[in-house]
Amino acid sequence: MTEEDARLALLQTELNSIQGGIRGLDTITFQIKGWCVTAALAVGGYALAHHEPALVIAGTAAVLGFFLVDCQFKTFQRTFIDLNKAIDKELKDTGIMEYLKGNGKLKIVGTAPAELDGTPVSDVLFGAMLRALWREARLAHTFGLYFFMFVCLWAEAIVLVASYPQGKGAALTLGLAGLFIVSGLVGLGIGSRKGRPFLGLMLGLLFSLIGIIITAALPKATPATSQAGTRAGPIPATDPSA
Repeated sequence: MTEEDARLALLQTELNSIQGGIRGLDTITFQIKGWCVTAALAVGGYALAHHEPALVIAGTAAVLGFFLVDCQFKTFQRTFIDLNKAIDKELKDTGIMEYLKGNGKLKIVGTAPAELDGTPVSDVLFGAMLRALWREARLAHTFGLYFFMFVCLWAEAIVLVASYPQGKGAALTLGLAGLFIVSGLVGLGIGSRKGRPFLGLMLGLLFSLIGIIITAALPKATPATSQAGTRAGPIPATDPSA
């Protein structure tokens, strides 16, 4: 076996490992979504049958928990997706034949290691994992289902509270609170795309639909430029003989 054949075999093994990891994690995230829907329907149905709006809080907490677990597995899957993109870029830039001759920069070992920014997933620090989770949480295909379940449970709670005697005022308050929370989440998503996530969140929470419109109209944030005197540069060397 020549070196080109060995590199080709390693490349095939690596790609198969990557695709297997992506498909396996796809199956897991699909199961998580299924469990979330089942739990939300069970809690919502029980609360509706027994007229217990407080149980909706437990259902909302369950949806949030499933969402966080889904984001974690999506983060693991992202490592395989990024590695697949890196191999694709390497082959496009270098050429398959040149790469097989050993002229590429990317090292292929055939094991498809799961790494986050060059660090094995098992060794990632808490702060870096939170940033990775946030990146996945704000993607529409990640939060869409959970957002829908949250809205459904909240709407059910409003209906149950409104059915109580003198409960219409509380239902109105609950509905307005839900509207502002949803507006804050929408503002957070729009603001994240503009580099202003916290501002979008606050505008949505404080001003609801008007805040969303303001966030959408904001320009994208530019990288902060260093101000004079904020960071000292290297001290120029002086000539002792001067």
